[in-house]
Amino acid sequence: MWKIASNFVLILIVTGVTPTLAQAEVFIMNPLSEKPCEIVANVKTTDKALVKLVKKYGAKARIVQPATSIKESGQRVAMIELPTKNGSMLFSIMEGTQEQCYDSISSMRTKLDIQESPYDLQPSANWIRVGGIPDGSRTDYVDSRSIWTDEFGLIRLWVKQKYIVLQKAPNGARFISAKFSLALNCHDHTTAVTALGYYDKNDNVVQHVETERSQWSFTEPPPESMPNVLLRSHC
Repeated sequence: MWKIASNFVLILIVTGVTPTLAQAEVFIMNPLSEKPCEIVANVKTTDKALVKLVKKYGAKARIVQPATSIKESGQRVAMIELPTKNGSMLFSIMEGTQEQCYDSISSMRTKLDIQESPYDLQPSANWIRVGGIPDGSRTDYVDSRSIWTDEFGLIRLWVKQKYIVLQKAPNGARFISAKFSLALNCHDHTTAVTALGYYDKNDNVVQHVETERSQWSFTEPPPESMPNVLLRSHC
């Protein structure tokens, strides 16, 4: 069953040792973003970051979880709902070093099964054209740097479909491109979509869809489809 999350709740996992004040920054974390660790400027604590964000966004901001200390590391973390172009999202706030933020983002992506996101911290995505619709209305790409084999022997990778004309996502939002994670089963020549994101012209997420591993639906793709092209080239 598809899980549709237009207001996507972030899972907070923070690791590492508490930094000194001189090292500390406060970050807004978003594992679905191209810039997953956004610094809250001119503040050094989570509490002050919350005050600044509430002042900036006014009634549109809502503190979901006040700043609390993590027992293991002593770091202060919080969660706040902020307005976006297409509604609102919940964001995790943490204080620490940029390295600690990236470690937390990596853990989030693993928990959400998007660890091989096209926005991997290193290196950046390398989109290679692999096909599309003959009339040019849609072009298909694969991220060559996202290809890996999981513990079940499935080949995992990210693909992108870019359109000329705006399309409508399941939640009604308009999108110009879709990026989704594919699992390729070379044994029986089937594929499954494990995660899917819809993006607007500014590459902002307008909707995210994912399935649990136990509910992945493997099907044999049509002969000339992009998944079948990928099966032929990677199996």
